[in-house]
Amino acid sequence: MKMMKTTFVFSVVLALLHVSVVVCGSVLPSRDPNFFFSPLNWDTKSYTSSNPGAYFKVNITGTSHVSLVLSPLASDQPSTPYMTLRYSVCNAPYVDVNLTVMNTTITMATGLNPSSYCQVIVYIKNSLQQLNRWYSSDGKSSIPTCSVSVGGLGVDDGAK
Repeated sequence: MKMMKTTFVFSVVLALLHVSVVVCGSVLPSRDPNFFFSPLNWDTKSYTSSNPGAYFKVNITGTSHVSLVLSPLASDQPSTPYMTLRYSVCNAPYVDVNLTVMNTTITMATGLNPSSYCQVIVYIKNSLQQLNRWYSSDGKSSIPTCSVSVGGLGVDDGAK
């Protein structure tokens, strides 16, 4: 399993959505073969979807934390929630997060046991149907205005 050796520290608190954002270590990229994306719901070149019900899952080990790394989207309304993601880490209760285009990293779990395996499940719960789910609003990008692009999972160095 190949890991992008992008090491960085990023910490922001989005008070409006009560979402804590922290990434330390490496990124397990969404192109990793251990990621399973629900069939016919995702563009598997950009790992982008606008379809409520679309999900992905992956088993990980060797990390004490997990963060969802998203690719930023262009929008003229950066603070307006446009989609809800629901996730579970290590069979914990599901958590809902309202996305804005400002969300680039979402801390999903901390304090995990690095020696145990853990399943991460993320799915699109809903999206604003008033926004364009099929084409970009500017006509320049191939990514729809109302979509999410998954970059991978932020994990500890050496996690797999």
